[in-house]
Amino acid sequence: MNFRIYLVALGTFTIATDAFVIAGILPEMAQSFHVTIGTAGQLVTVYSLLYGFGAPLLAAVLAPFSRKHVLTSALGGFSLANVASALAPSFSFMIGCRILAGVCAAVVSPTAYALAATLASDNTRGRALAMVGFGSSAATVVGVPLGTWVGQALGWSVTFGLIAGLSSLAGVILSLVGIPSIPTSSTIGLRARFSLMVHPLLVLALLPTLFWSMAHFTLYTYVAPFLQQMTHSRNVSSFLLVWGLAMLLETCWGDMSLIT
Repeated sequence: MNFRIYLVALGTFTIATDAFVIAGILPEMAQSFHVTIGTAGQLVTVYSLLYGFGAPLLAAVLAPFSRKHVLTSALGGFSLANVASALAPSFSFMIGCRILAGVCAAVVSPTAYALAATLASDNTRGRALAMVGFGSSAATVVGVPLGTWVGQALGWSVTFGLIAGLSSLAGVILSLVGIPSIPTSSTIGLRARFSLMVHPLLVLALLPTLFWSMAHFTLYTYVAPFLQQMTHSRNVSSFLLVWGLAMLLETCWGDMSLIT
């Protein structure tokens, strides 16, 4: 398998870590910015909204451009957003950093999958896509617990600095080793991209996933203060590790059930 795919997976690892790690260091950030836990949780909201709604929109806008340039540029912007997050002097500035990070993440994620699919051969394409997806899954097992431990031990700004470093590493190495020029595919318009979203049967099929995701990630965002109150322990990284392992096992079990 093309070794560049592992670098692409490192990019998705940092994206997912950045998305979820705030849940582990939310109390520290709220205290640092002198805001309530609920207000600090809006950092997750703005990132998620830009990431979720921005991905299909930006994919359509950036479709005519080279994927390798789009990916490395987005990783660079993502790194800068996290450096700025680490140095944020105020909560409003931090909100702006999370908006920029969400926009860049919305570009990195779909581009990473598209690039991995085109870099791999026909025989390894499935493995390549699985590796990129594993980068996101690994974030809940490794990235979030480690980022939470670092944030609670050394300060939350160090966590964002590490994320910036990892994404910069992936982007710089990809730029140095180079990515083969890949012809751009025909552009799919926004109408075509969103047409399935209004199909009644598809909407009905996706509603359970929507409600599950809402319940899961709402709880996950505020899990750190909840665990701190219930366990009387400041560092909750071990609990997040167990949470991530459970999610990984559930995913693997579900995949095996589909195969068998």
